Amino acid sequence: AVDGLRGAMTAYLGAGAQAAIPFFCWGLARGLRQLGDAAGARAALAQGLESAKATGETYLVAELLILCADLEPSDDAALTMLEQARQVAVEQGAAVLALRAALTAMRRRPLGPSHTERDEQAWLVLEGQAPSPADPLWASDALVDATRALGLASAAGNAIS
Repeated sequence: AVDGLRGAMTAYLGAGAQAAIPFFCWGLARGLRQLGDAAGARAALAQGLESAKATGETYLVAELLILCADLEPSDDAALTMLEQARQVAVEQGAAVLALRAALTAMRRRPLGPSHTERDEQAWLVLEGQAPSPADPLWASDALVDATRALGLASAAGNAIS
C-alpha cells in the first residue's frame, strides 16, 4: 500500500497537481510509521507541512503536527509540536482535534494526580473505544480541562465552544 501511494503521489505531482498533497503525505507517513520507517515518515510529514504552507491548504496541519510529535524523540520538541497542533485546531474550530493534541501532550508529559477520569474517558472516545457523549459540547469542555491540566490556563479561555 505504501509503494502504491508513493507511486500515485509521484504521478500526481509529475502531472503538476498540488491539491491534497498534505493529505497524501499524512497517509504515507502513517503507513511508513507502521512499517517502522520513522525517517521516511518524518520526510513525508515535512513535505506535507511544506505543501500546506505553500498552498494555504491548512486543513490537515494539526494532524501532520500530531503525527510529527508522535515520531519525535525529544519530549520538549514533541510538546511544542502538540501545542502548535492544538492552537491550529482551535483556530480552525476543530475541538475534537484540539482535544486529541492536548491529550497526546498529557500522555507525553504525565501530569500525575491532575490527570482526571474525564481525560481518560475523552481519550477512549477519541480512540473509538467508548461511545461519544450525548452532550454536543463534551469535546470543548474536555479541551478546557486538558488545557488547564497542561498549564496553559491563558489558552484555556480560547477553547472552542
